[in-house]
Amino acid sequence: MRTGPPAASSEAAFYFDKRRMAADSEQTPPKSPMREFSKWLLRDEQRDFFEYLFALALNSVFVVLVAGVLWLLGSFKTAVQLAKGYWVFWSIIIMCAALTALIARTLRIEQRPSLRDAYLILVLVVTVVLQAGWSAFATLTLSSSSAGSGIALHAVFYAIGLISCYVAYVIVSALFQAKRFRLANLIIALFGFLVFTIWPESARAMFGWFFNLF
Repeated sequence: MRTGPPAASSEAAFYFDKRRMAADSEQTPPKSPMREFSKWLLRDEQRDFFEYLFALALNSVFVVLVAGVLWLLGSFKTAVQLAKGYWVFWSIIIMCAALTALIARTLRIEQRPSLRDAYLILVLVVTVVLQAGWSAFATLTLSSSSAGSGIALHAVFYAIGLISCYVAYVIVSALFQAKRFRLANLIIALFGFLVFTIWPESARAMFGWFFNLF
């Protein structure tokens, strides 16, 4: 009985499977912790956490960039004031978000539709006041720093203030998830900055007492 050919064919098949496994392992990239974390972060159930991290990262990058620009312009103190303002802003927003969440849980808003509209109005009022407050702070801080400067420097400070209001809008949107109010908050943030820039006394009259606490 001849046994040579079957043994040779089995050895060839084993060698072929081994090469195919090696090729597959080369084609499949190794899983990295950062890639797995990115996939986990982009899941729908992690959307709130992703928006929070995005707001925090955007705020940090903006503060660093503004600090560099204002340092070159000789107004680094203004960057410190903005950074301190954002720290207070984050603290107030987190406190307000916690209080509104506590109210919703205590009153069982999800189970009582009759109170849902009142709760949404409360959230709208809170977010509008927060956005307007930051617009007033940015206006007063940057206008006092750019007083007596040329048109070009005024334009730089104005652009910084406008972008800072958008960053504040992103922060508010990350902690208050009512999407129906986001457009209104964005309008309040940008339009409020424009109005307060034209009429800074209104900003001082509405929020000056609060800014004096810090």
